[in-house]
Amino acid sequence: MMPALKRLKLQKRGGFTLAEAVLALGVLSFVVVLCLSAISFSRVTSYKAKEEAVAMGFLEHYAELLRGLPFAQVLPGWPLNPLLDGTGGGPNIRLPTNDQWFDLNTDDYLAFHPDLIWLAHRNPQMRVVMSTTTVLGQPHTRHLRLEIRWDPPLGRGQPRVQRLDVVRVKDL
Repeated sequence: MMPALKRLKLQKRGGFTLAEAVLALGVLSFVVVLCLSAISFSRVTSYKAKEEAVAMGFLEHYAELLRGLPFAQVLPGWPLNPLLDGTGGGPNIRLPTNDQWFDLNTDDYLAFHPDLIWLAHRNPQMRVVMSTTTVLGQPHTRHLRLEIRWDPPLGRGQPRVQRLDVVRVKDL
């Protein structure tokens, strides 16, 4: 009977213990979660940057048309351009009559700046705050603060805001 027991004797083999395997699995899981969160963070920041670029592009387009207007026509209610006065089926883009926020999810503004479609689901709004400086009772400069805001990604946090200031000085 003794020789049979010797044959059943277990030989020492290399391998990992249960504790080592659990520790390795824990480290590997941590690395996977870290990589996934980095990818998620990268996607959110990339989308934020794209939204900011769209908003700034819109503000620059709006500001360029303001700069092209004669000084006397930089007034509330005036169209930014004769082509944008709403006649003939064209978009109706005018300087607002007050400094309240207004919606940019309209056909007029999407025709004016088609890239706004990327912000359409974020409720984009704009306001124009205008102040006029007078010299000897005559308007001399007009300061326009163009602001656009939209809802943050994932619906958390403060609204995203872009601002562009324009100063128009009366032509001599």
